[in-house]
Amino acid sequence: PMTGEIFKKITSLEEPIMGELAFNDAETMAYYNTENGRLYALNLEKGEAQWSVESEFGFESGPSISGERIYVVNNQGGVTAYDNRNARLIWNLNLDTKVTGGVSLLPDGFKAYVLDRGGYIHAVNTRTGKREWRFSTSQSGPIQNVLLTRMRGSSFADLKVMPKVRYWTIWTFCAGTRLCIFDPQEGQPYM
Repeated sequence: PMTGEIFKKITSLEEPIMGELAFNDAETMAYYNTENGRLYALNLEKGEAQWSVESEFGFESGPSISGERIYVVNNQGGVTAYDNRNARLIWNLNLDTKVTGGVSLLPDGFKAYVLDRGGYIHAVNTRTGKREWRFSTSQSGPIQNVLLTRMRGSSFADLKVMPKVRYWTIWTFCAGTRLCIFDPQEGQPYM
């Protein structure tokens, strides 16, 4: 990052990458998906794929990772979870709507959040693969992700926000002209 010098080139990638890379906690593996509907686990030390799996659902975004699971937005209008050790499909949740952007995760990995094109935020229980709540941002056709951020100090008092989940909050635009802050536990706006 300081000089732009290339440390290593990995040239064994077989297909064009779509979306962003995600890394495991040890930063020994990188996960990515391709335009052709495959999810790959790339061993960074060896520079080669450890496994790959073809998705029957296709991909709409790059993967997000927490612990031993990878989450992707699929082309069918939902969220899919895979085991990052062996590419086993854990669950697929159809939200019956197209999702914009990727999956945002709380650091504990127990909830995933996505924003659909109708302007609804969906909270998904990552253990069960079931939707826990959805809330309208009153904005159709959003083009952004939901952003999870941790607030500290006087910022809470200034915004009159009383978070229930270790100071984590969900931020996104709503009604086209406002920035709204949501409670990640219940999906209700703070303001």
